[in-house]
Amino acid sequence: MVIGPLLRGDNHGRLGKSIATRADIRQKLEENSEAVSHLDALFVNETQFLKDREARHLTRKINGGNVAALILVAVAGGGIVYGLVSVAIASIGKPVLFWLFMVVAGLVGLFAIALTSFDLGTLYEPPREKSR
Repeated sequence: MVIGPLLRGDNHGRLGKSIATRADIRQKLEENSEAVSHLDALFVNETQFLKDREARHLTRKINGGNVAALILVAVAGGGIVYGLVSVAIASIGKPVLFWLFMVVAGLVGLFAIALTSFDLGTLYEPPREKSR
């Protein structure tokens, strides 16, 4: 569902599909000039929006500090989980300690995943207003 469009180079999503669908409809409505004029106005708005969105995506900059924090949280969380699971395996003879370490490892892992997923939304610098 995600990989197919990426391999085809189709990354415009619903808006691109909507434009393509309306283009097919427009070809079928050639004899109705009023409907064609309305569709043309809609095309102008949608293609302008698509152009602006793609221009923003092509010119955005990566926020280095946030990427470093993302990597640090992911590596630290993975290391802590690995250590806790290793200690749990070493204490397999004592079931209470084993399960305590496994539960703590699970909670730490979920916390690290949550922090990492929240940080994914801030990988890019926010757009700056152009000064005149």
